[in-house]
Amino acid sequence: MPFDSLTPAEWQDFVAGRAAQLADRPPAEALMRFELLPRGPYADQTGATVYRGDLTIDGNFTPPSQVIVIDGDVNVSGTLSTVDRDNGGDGQITLVIFGDVRCGSIDHDWGSILFVTGDMIVADWVFTAREDSAFVVGGDLRTPIFIGGDIWAAVGGAVEMEYGYGYAVGLKWCADAYGAPQILPAHGWRELALKLGIGRSAASDTAQFLDVIEARLRETGTLNG
Repeated sequence: MPFDSLTPAEWQDFVAGRAAQLADRPPAEALMRFELLPRGPYADQTGATVYRGDLTIDGNFTPPSQVIVIDGDVNVSGTLSTVDRDNGGDGQITLVIFGDVRCGSIDHDWGSILFVTGDMIVADWVFTAREDSAFVVGGDLRTPIFIGGDIWAAVGGAVEMEYGYGYAVGLKWCADAYGAPQILPAHGWRELALKLGIGRSAASDTAQFLDVIEARLRETGTLNG
């Protein structure tokens, strides 16, 4: 089943309609707080697509358009990404998933929105530490590694993060986490650096740590050295 193209207005109407149908109201209300479509003189030319039904990919998922909605559960064996490196993408992607997500890893681009109404179960790692992005999970979030830096994960259910640099907050703080109780990984960035084989000479502080991680992702597509 292919992705179907929509106009931006049709895409917005589809998302609003599906949000209105959700029995779990907090994720629906959180979703509609976001400005999901880009603004500007060419906003009406934004590429928009919808996938109706469950989506299974043996490999990696990359964005087929600038704004995407998937109306079903998503299972990706590799990386679920909002980074379109193959086509020289430059951030500002919106990916909305009405369902649960299981994937190998998450690579989230700058200025982008990744919103999942259900649970997100990640086998390896989540990287969201790029400016002006949003990462929201309506249900549970489980991942061995979470790297968000200043970009928090807003989560409606339980949170399990073994290693990481960053934090999660409750869903009601999705737009502004100032003053919100923080849920931290069990082990911090220094322990994670050791786990990833990053010595103190290469990463003596969090800024250097993020630089090393970004370089790895650009060169290899993974956090593993």
